[in-house]
Amino acid sequence: MSTRKNSPWFSRKTCLCLLIGLAAGALSLNSTAVPTITTSPSGLNYDSLSTSPEVIDSGLTVSASNSIASATVSLLTPTTNETLSLGSGGPTGFQSQYDGINGVLTIDVVDGNGIATTASASDFQQALGLVTYANTDAPFSGTQTVTWEVTDQFDTFSSQVSTTINFGTANLVAPSF
Repeated sequence: MSTRKNSPWFSRKTCLCLLIGLAAGALSLNSTAVPTITTSPSGLNYDSLSTSPEVIDSGLTVSASNSIASATVSLLTPTTNETLSLGSGGPTGFQSQYDGINGVLTIDVVDGNGIATTASASDFQQALGLVTYANTDAPFSGTQTVTWEVTDQFDTFSSQVSTTINFGTANLVAPSF
């Protein structure tokens, strides 16, 4: 004797209900929303006579419906005199590695045991807002482009966005004699 629970009709009805729920947005297997980064419109004005690190974009925002696993910050045309680094004072567990040959700073999160984990979009926003740029080849001129990208826990990449670093000299006051 067959019961409805074991019949093919029950399986088809269950699948149909799941599909209707997914289509209506009532159910979700996992979110595939793309994380986003928005940079500040002004960019960074870097004093070409300085060799000190300066924060690139403290006003950038990161939003995502899932946790973020990593971020990359890249120089478009890196030189050996330029560096990107993660400034201090950020969320706990963030670490970074800079590839000076390719001009890429990779930022990720580890737990107390050193195992890779994820963090919220707001924690990554705070960390990315601390990324600094320095150039030890003073003086120099022109511009440099920095690109930003985050990856969520499901390996969904944000679109790359960019910030322009404008090189110039600070307003110097001539000494009076």
